[in-house]
Amino acid sequence: MTVDVAGIPVEFFAIGGGLFSAIVAAAGLLRRGRRGARLDDEAAAMDGAAAALPGFAPQAAVVGHDGAAALVGGGGGGNGARLALVRANGNRLVAREIDWGAVRATPAGIVVETGGKGGRVPIVGVDALDVRRLAPAASPEAIAIAEGLAPPPDISEVVRL
Repeated sequence: MTVDVAGIPVEFFAIGGGLFSAIVAAAGLLRRGRRGARLDDEAAAMDGAAAALPGFAPQAAVVGHDGAAALVGGGGGGNGARLALVRANGNRLVAREIDWGAVRATPAGIVVETGGKGGRVPIVGVDALDVRRLAPAASPEAIAIAEGLAPPPDISEVVRL
């Protein structure tokens, strides 16, 4: 005796479910094999900046927790302190020099306003203290901007005596 659901044999649903599971598993394996570029550590970010920007001498870097973007501080090129944004783009890393004023703090991390087609680039999990770590290689102006990224203190928890 065959059981039917809405006139369709139950065996059809079992075969269809098995095929669907196989297709989903194959798609997952293919997707894992095509992993794009990722910044795994500060050294990768500094190497990417040095390779893309002529005369850039990287000295320190901070990488977002998701590995999609990083800030690299350095010098060279006669410009004094320099700052570079390195981000993953497809299967390669791209870098561009940015101004310290393009960096701002948000609750989720740092955002770099690149302007043009680059738009806003989030650096997830990086805070103002991490950016401040890049500033010792920077000019006094860059240090002042980095210190200004720190959010104002929360005064709602101040206890009055």
